[in-house]
Amino acid sequence: MAIKVFISSTSQDLSAYRSAAVEECIRLGMLPIPMELFEAMALGANAGSRRKLDGADLYVGIFAHRYGYVEPGHVASVTENEFDHAGERGIDRLCFLVRPDHVIESADEGDEARARLEAFKLRIESRLIRAQFTTVDDFRGKLRLALQEWQAGDAKARLPQPALSANLLTADRVTRLTYRARQLPFVGRGPERAVLERFLDATDPVAWLVVCGPGGVGKSRLVQEFCLSAGPAWRAGFLVAGQTFDWTTWRPNADTLLVIDYAAERVAEARAVLGALLVSPPRDARVRLLLVERDGEGRWTRDLIGARGDAHEIERARSDLSPLRVGGLAPAELCNAVYERLRLADRRLLDKDILIEGLRRIDPEGRPLFAALAADALAAGRDLRDWDRDRLLRDLLAREREAWSAAGADATYENLLALATAIGGDRESLLESGGGDLKLPPFRDFDRAAFATMTGCALDGDEIPALKPDLLGEFYVLEHVRGRNPPVAALRAQELIAAAWRRRGGANETKPFGELVTQIGPSSLVQFLTRVVEDFPDHPSLPLLLARPRAPGVDLRYWATLVSLGIRSSAMRGDAACAKALFAEVDGLSPDELRAADDTAGFIRSGLCLLPALLAAGDAASARAVVARVRALLDTRSGDHGEATAFCEGVADAVAMLRGGTGDPLVDELIDAQAALAAEGPTDQELVLAHARALAARVLDDAPLADRERSFERLRTFCETHRGEVAAFQHLAASAAALCKVYAGEPQRLADAERMNYMIRGLARVREATPLWQTTAPFSFEIEWVADDLSRIHRCLLESDANLVGSLVRAERFRESNALIVEATRIWHRFHRREIAFAALWAEVVVVHAHARASQGVTENVGNAVADLIDTEREFDGNPLFVRYASELVRGSVAGAIRRDDLTAAAALLDVLPGLATREAAPGEVVADFADASMSLYIAFQQRGEAQAALPIARRAAAALRSTAYRDRLLGRGADEKIWKQLVDWVDAVEAPGESGNVREAPR
Repeated sequence: MAIKVFISSTSQDLSAYRSAAVEECIRLGMLPIPMELFEAMALGANAGSRRKLDGADLYVGIFAHRYGYVEPGHVASVTENEFDHAGERGIDRLCFLVRPDHVIESADEGDEARARLEAFKLRIESRLIRAQFTTVDDFRGKLRLALQEWQAGDAKARLPQPALSANLLTADRVTRLTYRARQLPFVGRGPERAVLERFLDATDPVAWLVVCGPGGVGKSRLVQEFCLSAGPAWRAGFLVAGQTFDWTTWRPNADTLLVIDYAAERVAEARAVLGALLVSPPRDARVRLLLVERDGEGRWTRDLIGARGDAHEIERARSDLSPLRVGGLAPAELCNAVYERLRLADRRLLDKDILIEGLRRIDPEGRPLFAALAADALAAGRDLRDWDRDRLLRDLLAREREAWSAAGADATYENLLALATAIGGDRESLLESGGGDLKLPPFRDFDRAAFATMTGCALDGDEIPALKPDLLGEFYVLEHVRGRNPPVAALRAQELIAAAWRRRGGANETKPFGELVTQIGPSSLVQFLTRVVEDFPDHPSLPLLLARPRAPGVDLRYWATLVSLGIRSSAMRGDAACAKALFAEVDGLSPDELRAADDTAGFIRSGLCLLPALLAAGDAASARAVVARVRALLDTRSGDHGEATAFCEGVADAVAMLRGGTGDPLVDELIDAQAALAAEGPTDQELVLAHARALAARVLDDAPLADRERSFERLRTFCETHRGEVAAFQHLAASAAALCKVYAGEPQRLADAERMNYMIRGLARVREATPLWQTTAPFSFEIEWVADDLSRIHRCLLESDANLVGSLVRAERFRESNALIVEATRIWHRFHRREIAFAALWAEVVVVHAHARASQGVTENVGNAVADLIDTEREFDGNPLFVRYASELVRGSVAGAIRRDDLTAAAALLDVLPGLATREAAPGEVVADFADASMSLYIAFQQRGEAQAALPIARRAAAALRSTAYRDRLLGRGADEKIWKQLVDWVDAVEAPGESGNVREAPR
């Protein structure tokens, strides 16, 4: 089959060069595709050339002195778009640039076009090997040589490859708000880039990783910049959506990094890629797949892995670095990025402190998107001193609407933009089918250029894009339906949401994808509304958008799930009015309708979540009405286990949210009902754990102590009844720890504190003795939690009250402290031996315990603790953290012994430090500790008139006393350097040969 060569150039000035290219292609047996041979197509210039490029094997670009035609609705010329599309398709590109001093007659396009042409040529020169030409004959010879070399290349290089995109846009006023225009400098992200580098450098032939984080945090920009930096060793970019590519026959011709943005909407595509690659792994290249989504471990990841035969292989291919969670940036980093943007706009720079404070007020999470929007507002001359997030977004929309109006967009275009944004974009057929009561622009008179001005996107083919970035689009839709007149706002929202549900219906259509078929899942509308609930839960328009859709054929499953999510979000914020309004929407459904919506369980749980907000607002009547509705649904359930589980977990959620120990008997009634469900039939782990969690929440509450103790006894009895459910003991341990902390501060309750400690230790042994804890990963964190709680209890008992500590040690009543250390050590060694954070936690407990005992004269604990800490240092390859712990312990214990005037004990303790301070590469702080302790002890002997007897102490510490580490410590305490020099002179005298007579007093 002949190789198809797409020939690209500006039309008016290079026809002779295109003719030469056609002739050379034919001479070499290739099939040329110049613009002159395009047949009539009912498409625009960009869409037509893209269609031709999709069937090409090679791209030849000829560039001279013209930038070329810019089609209305597009931001770049047809020629530049052809170049980019060829790159996205993975087609090899042979580029020829006219030599700058060679003249080709052409009409002048103006300064702006010349500037854009130069920027385009720079892009070509920075990415590709290209040739320069002059005359037609010169071009012909260079093209012939390039085609022959390409033709003679390895056939592997011409294997079909998926289309990738760098997601770049030419920055201008319209596109400035999207990350693709890179208007804000890319700053920070060192740790995230390091993780991505490790992911890329792994030896596995195929691996995937999830990049997740909240909206506006810069996930896509991070991945975009990483793709741009990955070349030329990797072919990297965003996988172009909608392409028809047979993954089962794909053979990568280079190491390839694929990125799928909005991964939850493209699960089937990601599964097709992984499934095909894992069946037949690439031999000569590595493939990496980055999946970008807000939720790193949501339902979509379970759908991706699936339950079919290849699920295990897909799970194994997941990188152990996944998910990579992207957070906000530091205020200083955001400030620097904003400054750079303002310099480009030639705007005055704000005071740094004022700017940082403004950015924090607008977005405490430090998301780059809001920094970019703030920079845009400042560049427009706005003052952000008293602004918050919503005011910033409203000002931006006001400025955008002025530009939209100037471009000819009226209210119908704004309706279309709101609808397209809510449903994730659409096609022009949307205008033909109409929006029902929602007025849209007429299909025949649709002004694509005006709509492109609104969205900042080039309109390819018949595309109707959404407004980006997501947060701006969500806010625009909320503001679009907002109005001062509530009935008008409700009507406007009803028209919009009805049109959206009618168009998207609640579920994605089932479509073939390669050999796979996509599973029915939430539509883009459902995902949009889910993001709105997450990002703007307090916006007054939210209940209007979540109102029950009146469009025929709507899938109520997804709507009911959305409303349940909205109820929980509002209730957790304490917005009882909003949660109550949303609850009323679902409350209007009959039990049969709820079951048809498959959300009875969700409705039950969200209704119970509403209780704390209602009780906190003093609306006990509404709370009882909600409980009555929930109980009625529960009583009529048809043996559905999910509904009982939802009730039990909902009660646990509600009790956990009720702080302050509400006295409403309604809560106890719910816990009793929960216990009855947990006792029904065979033991059900989910119900047992939910009831244990609810009882524990009552103990952890700040209710009167007697009420908490009653709930604890009830929980203890319940756990005894369900001894097989080991996970329930986590809640018992938490409750015991909470009571132990209370008792530790009350000397009259020491017996109770000791009883609680015995219980916690027993629970730790239960965990160790149960295979579940050794084999089930999800429970590993609870083992660490137990040891963490042991340390907190111990430190509370030893540090909260010095008098109490003394009385405990002297009376030897609380001998559990040693046992707690043993318990914590055993758990650490068994489960977390190589975890530095856990080892540091254990070391702190050891130090606190040994120091407390040493303060009462029990010094053998110090030696044992130091030995344990040095062993730990060896385990962690000489980590200085643990020798520092040991050094501080000894120095503090020596100081304590000196204060008690027990100089013999102080000297015995000091014997430990020389071994630490004289070790090879000993930390300076340890050397200074040894000098400090030695000098303090020598001066104490000197004050007792026993200086001569203490001279060996000074001689042994001579090197440490002369060290720069000790000098720095003295200077850090405010001492003059002459004091240190006097000290050195004194040490020299002490060490003088034969010195045993009278030595002058040591400087203090």
